[in-house]
Amino acid sequence: MQTTAIKHIVAFTVICALAACTPPLQKNQARITISSFPEGAIISSGTVSGPSPQSMQWTLPGSVGYATATATWISGAKQVVRLQLTGGTNGTYVISRPNAPGVDIDVQYAVRSHQQDDAQNAALLKAFTDGLTGGAQKKEKVSCISNRLGSMVHTECE
Repeated sequence: MQTTAIKHIVAFTVICALAACTPPLQKNQARITISSFPEGAIISSGTVSGPSPQSMQWTLPGSVGYATATATWISGAKQVVRLQLTGGTNGTYVISRPNAPGVDIDVQYAVRSHQQDDAQNAALLKAFTDGLTGGAQKKEKVSCISNRLGSMVHTECE
């Protein structure tokens, strides 16, 4: 019985993480998920910094405010943007790489990151399903191929 409860808690936690469960915003708060193109830049604003996509939240002096965000790619290319924020809202923003040397380095980095993510996701999914079934399911080798089409990634597994 206790094992079943733990499995349900783990399943809820995973679902909540995948669904990006976040508390509701106050009228003077804004949240934006900032991505980069190509992917793989470090996004920073104030004291918050991390790999894209990065979800950031601000407390505004009123119902509208402004924030600056910076994307820095592995090649050293950097783009700074000023964001207008509206209280009580969630948003998304994509920072595009500037026309600067090293674009090939940044694109190669983004492709390698996707390949690593695909392998990690497959391993996590396997560990999760093994945990739910007690590892009693038939072990089969899964082979996946991912192709990037613009901003979308298409993955086929056999």
